[in-house]
Amino acid sequence: MKLTAKINSLIRVSLLTSPVIGLLISFQPFKHIAFTIPAYLISVFVGISFSLIIWFINIYLVYLNDSDDKLRFNNKLRFIVSYFINVSIITSLLMLIKWYIFHTHSVELTLILQEKNGVYIVSIR
Repeated sequence: MKLTAKINSLIRVSLLTSPVIGLLISFQPFKHIAFTIPAYLISVFVGISFSLIIWFINIYLVYLNDSDDKLRFNNKLRFIVSYFINVSIITSLLMLIKWYIFHTHSVELTLILQEKNGVYIVSIR
C-alpha cells in the first residue's frame, strides 16, 4: 500500500485536528454543569474517537479513488458516499449510547414547581 503525499497530508491533518475537535466537542456539555475530571476525559476520548473515525473513512475513500481505476468516481459521488456512511455510523453510535444510558441506568426526572414571593421556580431533580 503506497501512500501518496496527498494521503500523508490528510493523515497528518487528521492526527493534529482530532484532539482539538475532541476538546471542543466535549467542552460544550460541561460548560454550565459541575463535572468530574474522569467524566470530562472520557468525553474528550469519545470526541477524538468520533473525529478520527470520520477522518479515516474519508481518507480511505480518497485512497480508493486515487488508487483503483475500477473504483474511480467523481468528487460529488465521493461526497455523497461519505455523507451517507458518516451519518449512518454517527446515528448508529448515538442510538447505541442512548439505549445504553436508558437501559443500564435508572433515569428519573422530577419536575418541581414552587412559589416564592409570587415567582414560580421550576427545578428538575
